[in-house]
Amino acid sequence: HSLIEIIGTLVDNALEAATEDKPNVRMILASSHHKLIFEISNETENLSLDEISKFFDKGYSTKNINEENRFEGKHGFGLYNARKLSKKHGGDVTVSLDYVDDKQFITFRVEI
Repeated sequence: HSLIEIIGTLVDNALEAATEDKPNVRMILASSHHKLIFEISNETENLSLDEISKFFDKGYSTKNINEENRFEGKHGFGLYNARKLSKKHGGDVTVSLDYVDDKQFITFRVEI
């Protein structure tokens, strides 16, 4: 159940971030040294390391949210909960920025 929640959060976030001009989302599911590895990447732009460092903070969101949604707690808990669940099961969720052909990609990786 926890693994489904973790991967579901990452997939939902990547698909919501996809746009008409940046529609590609890449997923990899593998195993290595008795660990499950899941990676998901999508093209992004203008993301800073400072912003990325906040991604796992409880309540932080890059989504356009209004005060109504903020009070209902609909945003800002997915990545926080995904990392918390992953660590509970001996894993972690990490994030990195990569550049390919002058395009910026964000990659989330889960190892459990």
